[in-house]
Amino acid sequence: MIVSSLDTPSQEYAFGQVVGVVCVAAVAIALLWRQTRSWRSPATPAAGDPAQTLREQRKRHVLTIGLSVLIAAGAGTQAAVSSCPRG
Repeated sequence: MIVSSLDTPSQEYAFGQVVGVVCVAAVAIALLWRQTRSWRSPATPAAGDPAQTLREQRKRHVLTIGLSVLIAAGAGTQAAVSSCPRG
């Protein structure tokens, strides 16, 4: 079988593992950003306070950025763990 001929301690294998994890994280962040697009930009009601709407928008934007950073940190941790040699 081809799987048995993989050189798992090699740098190329570790690099492939890291690239795979980072690609999955990038897709997750892009989907998060796209799916929350309308939620992050609330419309100001006709009699509403624009300052209140701006505060809501900033709060939602920061929450989305926080989730993106959390996804990236998890991916970085997973990449570091998967690239460490097992022994």
